Amino acid sequence: PRHNASRSFLDLASFGKKGPTERDRWSSVEVEQIARVIASVCAVIDPEAVILTGGVGANEAFIGRLQEYMRDLALFPPELVASHLAERASLMGALRTAADDRKVALLQSIADESAWSDRLANS
Repeated sequence: PRHNASRSFLDLASFGKKGPTERDRWSSVEVEQIARVIASVCAVIDPEAVILTGGVGANEAFIGRLQEYMRDLALFPPELVASHLAERASLMGALRTAADDRKVALLQSIADESAWSDRLANS
């Protein structure tokens, strides 16, 4: 049966805070799905580590269960690491991407301006 996505995410974020009975209720579906995604990526690019962010990365109990699955799914399972950026990872990535884009645009405009000045000087 399919889960309500928002409800499942809230449950996933609080996974380690609940007692064993509540954890078992998950029947490992969400943990297994994330482990399969990581194992699929590992089959293609073989990373040494996978960095987990947000509620998943901040949850030691979830990471422990995920490591158990990874031992069964991947020949050489990567180290699973919690991001020190925690819930800010997406924001920091977006800001970095925007800053890099602006830098490229600025350098391109300087190069275009320099080329234009060179053309004027040589004509």
